[in-house]
Amino acid sequence: MHPTTRLLGLLGFLALTSLPVQAATPQPAAGEQHSLALHADGFVWSWGLGSQGQLGLGGDRLFSESEPQRVLDPGGTGFLNLRRTAADEVLLTLKVEGSGRVLDGSGAIDCPDVCEAVFAANSRTRLSAVPDAGWSFAGWGGGCTGADDCTLTLVEDVEVTANFTELSNRYRLDSPVNGSFESGIGVVHGWVCEAGRVDLQVDDRAPFTAAYGSERADSQAICGDTANGFAAAINWSDYGDGEHTLILLADDRPLTEARVIVTTLGATFLTGLSASTTVADFPAAGLNTPLVWSEPHQNFVVSRGGAAAAQADWASSAAGAGHWESPLAGGFESGQALIRGWVCAASTVDAELDGVRFALPYGSERADTRGVCGDTDNGYARAVNWNDYADGEHRIRLFIDGAVVETRSFQVATPGGQGRVSGVQRLHRIADFPRPGDSLGLQWSEPHQNFRIVAYAAAGQTAESYHRKVRAYFQGGLGRAPTAGELDDWSAVLFDNSGSVWRPAGAGLQVYLSDLVGWGAELPTSAEAGAQVDTVLTNLFGTTSGLDSRIPAYYVDQLLAGSIRARGLVNAVLNDLAIMPRVDGTYGQPNGWTGGPGDGLLTPDQIGAYRSRVE
Repeated sequence: MHPTTRLLGLLGFLALTSLPVQAATPQPAAGEQHSLALHADGFVWSWGLGSQGQLGLGGDRLFSESEPQRVLDPGGTGFLNLRRTAADEVLLTLKVEGSGRVLDGSGAIDCPDVCEAVFAANSRTRLSAVPDAGWSFAGWGGGCTGADDCTLTLVEDVEVTANFTELSNRYRLDSPVNGSFESGIGVVHGWVCEAGRVDLQVDDRAPFTAAYGSERADSQAICGDTANGFAAAINWSDYGDGEHTLILLADDRPLTEARVIVTTLGATFLTGLSASTTVADFPAAGLNTPLVWSEPHQNFVVSRGGAAAAQADWASSAAGAGHWESPLAGGFESGQALIRGWVCAASTVDAELDGVRFALPYGSERADTRGVCGDTDNGYARAVNWNDYADGEHRIRLFIDGAVVETRSFQVATPGGQGRVSGVQRLHRIADFPRPGDSLGLQWSEPHQNFRIVAYAAAGQTAESYHRKVRAYFQGGLGRAPTAGELDDWSAVLFDNSGSVWRPAGAGLQVYLSDLVGWGAELPTSAEAGAQVDTVLTNLFGTTSGLDSRIPAYYVDQLLAGSIRARGLVNAVLNDLAIMPRVDGTYGQPNGWTGGPGDGLLTPDQIGAYRSRVE
């Protein structure tokens, strides 16, 4: 499935003064550190959302374009006064996944499905997730994180997703959850009672196999045993910026899925970098949390201060037919992570951590080992919560078929040395990483017990860098160029949201244009799909006459199957056909993008006709 569904959950960020990075490469500019005082459960942030204020849910729009209106909420539990928000008002959008409700402390919200409520700007609300009988709360996505009640200080429009899971399910996808922010090397983990093989699939990519069979004591009550855990490392940067859907499969049977929002740093894997920074007054006033860039994780991780060990050659090919990737000798580990690596041939792979020995499930798919091993089922991985271990130095040994391969020492760190942190929200901004002039936004993620990258702006990018992209989307959706005002406004929105057409949540460029056209998230009829595809292709190329017949046929099929929604059709076409305008002046598609009707189907004249509309 292409990342075409409605983006869940980016809260507006309160513009924070950039915090300088202490970096070996690159060397940052000097600057001052500032902190934002937050209540322990508060959430105050903004990230320059631009001047567009449109928010809505396509065909499920619950407020009028002008006058206040009383509308029944989707669950039929009461009425909310909803309207287009004014400058001194903030719109809170809630979405419930599964069976449960979201309540707020004032009693104004009782949401069983998709709801919206208007609050005075800078007001606070406390959200509680209440599962229905036979269900449990699996965690928040979007503007909230974790599984506790979430208190928001509402400074900008925000979406929040509440995820519920059925207690009788004979599986659980612990991470990710719907609406979560993902970046770098992530950990997909959970448990399945019965399976010969557990696979994971992102969008319409080929599935890959997870390591399966680790101990999960919490699965005993449902499964009757405990050897049900699965885990896999995933490089989210392989899939590009934007929304993606991860599907959990057992023996080729889909069990559940999670929609996530990915932010990349413009490359699939960065090497040779070293940097550190400090989050002041986190996780509570008076406590500081150092972060360090970790190459194996492709993320900043919690540290105990100082720089991590040199990492430039950590991922080099092993001299033998195997490589232990994490934890790194002399490095830092924190939060949810993996003990992982690969070996071409083994019967058993084990680890001994602080004297306790356990199995590492072996046989997960590692396509990068084919050149050395001749096959791909060579990965081993086990999810571990480093918060279960004390801050400080730990020792781990790796065994292959019972023989010790290597012994390593590394450091475990928790935020402020406090162990597991819950019930807090925080944004941290970093300047001059990964290159001088670049800017990052990190959000605390309670399920990860680490920060995740949620915004990235490369040096030299300006709002004007996105002019061609805005023109491409207007042309594809509306069949016309944007006005001067629309061009400036939406280019600023893209700049403030790392070029994402799905952000701000529910109000990004893609949703805005599809709302104007009247394309929602519902499945079209065959006639509607044909008309929608014809409209977009005609808008982009001037005519469908002469287009390879495989192009319209592919998109009609995808719309009817639900793999692409109409509101994401323009996005899919631009990426599939490698005609997405980039900020460097070229055209192409995101890193690792796959799918589409095929390569080379557009003629030079057709590409030229399209570019003449965009330039």
